[in-house]
Amino acid sequence: MIKTITLPRTMVNALLHQAQLAGKKTALGLITEKNNQVIGHYPFSESINSSDIKKTLAEIQNNNEQIFAVYRSGDNEQHKLLNKAVDNKNLLQMSISQDIKGVLQLTGEHEKTGANEIQLLIS
Repeated sequence: MIKTITLPRTMVNALLHQAQLAGKKTALGLITEKNNQVIGHYPFSESINSSDIKKTLAEIQNNNEQIFAVYRSGDNEQHKLLNKAVDNKNLLQMSISQDIKGVLQLTGEHEKTGANEIQLLIS
């Protein structure tokens, strides 16, 4: 079963731009959904801490959004800290590849759907 995820083009452009600006550092953040639609993203600086994450999680909750995915352009301690803070096995892990310009690569799956492949649509 292939699961299809639709991301707004403006969000994809912003994620790629964030990764490009990060260069060799890591771009990371959260993607949110509301009413089963991906609608927002919350970028973090590479120097995030638990306080930054708590503030962002409160903002997401105040906006009546749910966390849909964690994105990153590298794997570092901040990425591990973010994953630990959101501790949800049903989140997708979105990887932005910096090896190939302009490539957005999804890894992971939602456990409850059992999807083995994920197709990304940009609208």
